[in-house]
Amino acid sequence: MALLAQITKATEPRDARGSARRTVRLQVAASTARDTAAALVHDLSETGLRIETRAALNVGDTLDVELPRAGTVSTRVIWKRGRSFGCNFDKRVSKAVVSAALLLSPAKVPALTVGGVIPSVVRSDGATWVGFETENPLVTSSTVLGLALVVGSAVAACLVVALLVAS
Repeated sequence: MALLAQITKATEPRDARGSARRTVRLQVAASTARDTAAALVHDLSETGLRIETRAALNVGDTLDVELPRAGTVSTRVIWKRGRSFGCNFDKRVSKAVVSAALLLSPAKVPALTVGGVIPSVVRSDGATWVGFETENPLVTSSTVLGLALVVGSAVAACLVVALLVAS
């Protein structure tokens, strides 16, 4: 029996980005002519990035961002949504810069939030990690509680098995 098939090339909508976007979670320093602020890069490509910061930015502003393997990179804000900004690099960055950012990003662990805000954390060495507001928290307090119960139950089960094996 003969089967008929037609192979067509899938067409994907093109965007103005011009290169593949990679999801990262990279804390960086960002500065304008007026201000320097902590920032969080959410995604990155060779031609631009999406960044979240408390800095007062407007479309058209120049923003300098510290990126691994590139140093200070100059960008231009092309869109704004709350505290999230889309920026195009003035000069394209290399694939090595994108790869370095990926390697420095933590594993895909959702942020713990309290009321939609990632709280600031002060480490024992005195360094402060400044939190960022988010409109769509990845983890709610009930999700964190549920995860804690599952992990706690697993630990308890391991202890019981260890005690049984030891006796």
